[in-house]
Amino acid sequence: MSQDESLFKLLNETEWKKVKALQYLQNHPNTSLSELATSLDFSNHTSKKIITDLQSDILAFNLESSFSLHFENNLVTLVSPPHKNIIIWLRHYVRNSIEYKLLEACFLMTHDNIDDFADEYFISPTSVYRVRKKLENILEKYQITISTNLRFEGQEVSIRSFLFEMYFKFFGENLPFDCETNAAIEEGIARIENIIGGPKFKFTQVQKIKVKYVYYIVFTRMAQGKNPSQQLQTDPRFKKILMRWPEHTIDGLSNAILAKFPNLPEEDAKLESYMMLRYLYSEAMLPDSPEWDAIVLENTVISNLNNLFINEFGRYFKLDATKSETIFSKTVCDSLSRLHSRLYFFEYTNADYIFDPSDTIALHQYNDYMQFASQMTNIITPSFSHNRKRVTSNQAGIMYDYLFLMMTTIPLELVNPPFHVVFEFSQGANFDLLVKSLFKDRPNANIVVERHITENTLLFVSDINVQDLDVPFQLQWHMPPTAADWSALEDILAIPVTT
Repeated sequence: MSQDESLFKLLNETEWKKVKALQYLQNHPNTSLSELATSLDFSNHTSKKIITDLQSDILAFNLESSFSLHFENNLVTLVSPPHKNIIIWLRHYVRNSIEYKLLEACFLMTHDNIDDFADEYFISPTSVYRVRKKLENILEKYQITISTNLRFEGQEVSIRSFLFEMYFKFFGENLPFDCETNAAIEEGIARIENIIGGPKFKFTQVQKIKVKYVYYIVFTRMAQGKNPSQQLQTDPRFKKILMRWPEHTIDGLSNAILAKFPNLPEEDAKLESYMMLRYLYSEAMLPDSPEWDAIVLENTVISNLNNLFINEFGRYFKLDATKSETIFSKTVCDSLSRLHSRLYFFEYTNADYIFDPSDTIALHQYNDYMQFASQMTNIITPSFSHNRKRVTSNQAGIMYDYLFLMMTTIPLELVNPPFHVVFEFSQGANFDLLVKSLFKDRPNANIVVERHITENTLLFVSDINVQDLDVPFQLQWHMPPTAADWSALEDILAIPVTT
């Protein structure tokens, strides 16, 4: 499953079993009860009860229009439209968990002690203490604890970072705001858009969802008297965050903050503005401007991290200075700056889940990139001594962030020579074109399909075994081609090209 499973660490054992069953049924929508039980290591009795509970939950969560679950003659069938993801179902379990309710109580400061919380939710104080301990184990990597009066304790930047991850993962596009709150947030975001980019600048739809959560969290914490000013002035990471962002932008954001919090010191309003701009830059939400990028690189840490990546990349792929300069265009360097800014200042990655290459994308084409991304992750980790535990706990996310950056900004042919292939079959030119078309649209495949054999040709594919061909590889396919033929082709294409 592609979403981050940390979303479900809040669940008790019963709800967790439901989640595992749903995950299995999403990939196997028609299965027998015994197959379900065996795959999840449940008893048949437990599996049957889970199916019954899931059917009840569909009604309880008003999901009848999206999902139906049938159990008849020992066959379990999950029916859902293609555009509906079970994540909207799974989120109900998280939101209804006592663990989530305790986290929300700490954020909104709705209870002053454990006894009051226990009374509202009809559980014992001892149970609340156990839940608090469980949550603190999750919060440990953020260096956050929960006090006895149910308040978050830790660095403000880390608390806000955790709250964003919590809300964005728990709710996603299903914003948990009432109409009045949402209207106030919309108005605030419209002001931000106008300040940073003028009347024509607008966030994209997904960007706007993220900014709404950030806005809600920042202004809720500020209303509670919580701001990061002390941390920003003492934490060595943020010494250069007070840099020369455009004065009109800082003043505009500061004035917007002071309009809501007139008693806030002007310097604190500016610090909040700097943090907002840093976040928007890290997420590529600012208008394209050389000014922003130049300002960010004034931070020596970000600049050094970028140079470390560039140097290690050149060493790994044996690039000379000219080739390295060609590869690391402004686009690539800007993407690196944003990645390192997210990681260094806010301690999170965008790729915070682990892909299964067998059922997602053809990552075998990028094996070299994967190997380098893994190596780079290990090299860069010591740079984050301020919170090594959180960074090391998400090394897979860092690795995939690097991998996706390379896949989207550095074409394979710039690093490795392309694999030149000729297809020529006895069935004639139309069949040749048919096979070629299967390769033409392969995403980012570093393959050049040629019409005739040239000095660059590495592979000749045909149903005829042509003698004395001056090419390194030749494949003779069956007609029609078999799965083994395609597999043999993939195996050869995976061989690195040397010059």
